Amino acid sequence: MARRTRWILVLLGLTALGLCVGLGWWAARSPWGARAAAWVISPTPTPLPTWTPLPTQTPTPTRQPPVRLDTATPAAPPTLSPQESNRLRLAMDPGGGVVIDPAWVALNNHANGLQIVEETLPGLTRINEQTAQLEPGIAQAWNVSPDGLVYTFFLRGDVAWVRWDASRNQAFPVEDCNGQQRFLRAEDFRYGILRTLKADTRSEAASLLVNLIEGADLYHQGVVEEDYPRIKVLDDLTLEVRFTEPGSHYALLMGLAMVRAQPRWLIEGDDCHNANPQQWTEAAYFQSYGPYLLKEWVTNTRITLIENPYWPGQDNIPKPRISQLEWTAMDGQAALAAYQRGEMDVVSVPPDAVAAVRGDPELSAQAGSAPELCTTYLAFNSQAAVVKDRRVRRALSLALDRPALTAKFLDGLADPAFWFSTPGLVGAPASPEMFPDLGVRFDPQAAQDELAGYLREFALQPEGVDLTLTFPEGETQRKIAEGLAEQWQQVLGVRVKLDEKPLKDFRAAVAGVPAPQMWRGLHCYQYPDANDFIKEEFGIGGAVNPNFTGIQYYNPAFENALSDAARELDGLRRMEAFAAAEHVLVDEDAVVIPLFWHKRTMLTQPYVWRTLSVIGGLEHYEKWGFQ
Repeated sequence: MARRTRWILVLLGLTALGLCVGLGWWAARSPWGARAAAWVISPTPTPLPTWTPLPTQTPTPTRQPPVRLDTATPAAPPTLSPQESNRLRLAMDPGGGVVIDPAWVALNNHANGLQIVEETLPGLTRINEQTAQLEPGIAQAWNVSPDGLVYTFFLRGDVAWVRWDASRNQAFPVEDCNGQQRFLRAEDFRYGILRTLKADTRSEAASLLVNLIEGADLYHQGVVEEDYPRIKVLDDLTLEVRFTEPGSHYALLMGLAMVRAQPRWLIEGDDCHNANPQQWTEAAYFQSYGPYLLKEWVTNTRITLIENPYWPGQDNIPKPRISQLEWTAMDGQAALAAYQRGEMDVVSVPPDAVAAVRGDPELSAQAGSAPELCTTYLAFNSQAAVVKDRRVRRALSLALDRPALTAKFLDGLADPAFWFSTPGLVGAPASPEMFPDLGVRFDPQAAQDELAGYLREFALQPEGVDLTLTFPEGETQRKIAEGLAEQWQQVLGVRVKLDEKPLKDFRAAVAGVPAPQMWRGLHCYQYPDANDFIKEEFGIGGAVNPNFTGIQYYNPAFENALSDAARELDGLRRMEAFAAAEHVLVDEDAVVIPLFWHKRTMLTQPYVWRTLSVIGGLEHYEKWGFQ
């Protein structure tokens, strides 16, 4: 499926009992038998990420001058409590604007728009930001038909639509034309999905849905009316969606921004509202139903959310402890300086300041890191000269010392990647500790043995192996490419030519026919599930494996593992199916070389109690508080 955007949202929480049961099942059913069982799972699960301060350490020397932190004496932290100001001060990117229309938020390259939607318009389902488990949202429960095609969602009935009245500085329930209070209904979600799909909306997020929901493609093309797509309101609180093929990730998809409820009466108008399709998301008009309301939006300056007094709360989406969230537009370095002065409560650390923060005793104690849900990798055109031989691809992968590369070029910004899908995604192998034998590790002898067979067959010397790595221009990318070439020469004796291209030319080359022999790729999640990383990228017709170009890859074992994962509703078995797919993709066939799993670093003032999101930085602020 064509992909357009990168989303945000994941890591399955597993119990030790579940792991043991899953291991037994795998050994009995896996096509790889006992060998596969050895690498699938280890007896002891890895603890879930927590808000742990980074260790104090000396910054890794680089050729660039170190970033200087603000040396001014920070102001004493303010005393904050629910009785005093009770507002959380945050920073947002000043460039590019913010989009909070659920049908369009995917087009927003900054996290702020999606974060506003998450707090004001919760979805049918929700991802727990700490464990990445799928949880109830507005839907209290859902079920799946035996054939895996029909999902039925059962909504709670006590969630009201609410608006903020700035003139009276107060929140009010929304009323219909008969003066009756409006409550959230299944029809509101149906309308939200249809509006995203409608061609006139021009939502790029629609591409995620058009081939999945039965009839959605014809509606998107304008061939049929809105009663044709198989999205049915069975009653006020029951929504049924029929999909075109089985998919165990659909409950997750039905919680994403583009399928959130939207107020039809406000957008298209009714007997007592004028149609307002362009301005309905402005603070003066916006209506929502989540734990927070949109109070103020000063373009490119400030966004303020305020506690929704009508939000009933539930175990995983409680009533807010912090009454007001205030984002101020400023760049990363300015936000970091403001944090040091005590003017910000939480900030993201700019990449070029991470080493300095890690080396500062006070700031490092306030810092924590979490997955960014992005993977840097190398991809091969598996039909190109030289690299069409599996032995060459495996040799190049086994010859790379990923931990050393990460420490040298991305210290504090990434972890070494041993398979493709980032731990933290739903369905992805959870961690290297849990899957110690999965993927590719540094093994110089195995790398040399693989290449030796190729060299003997074609009567070549290592220097005669013709290899080129294509990558986008940029200092960091160039240094990483040089580091890869250096390791390949040291371990294998091969000299890889480096082809640096301007970004536009690089993209054209990768999409060309044929694709380059070997190129650097970066994938960030569009939806937080392993299916997005593996099948959507490398399966037949995927973004990196389209017809006649890209990696040009097909292996029945790989496709069968993806099919198993698509049909499996049990979380552990689904993870094992994706692990089997990874094994074929990055180890047996090595058409992809995973390099780095990216992560972000945050600073949090000591008086703030918080959860730490492992789903790409999408926070659930209603759980936070001041201590």
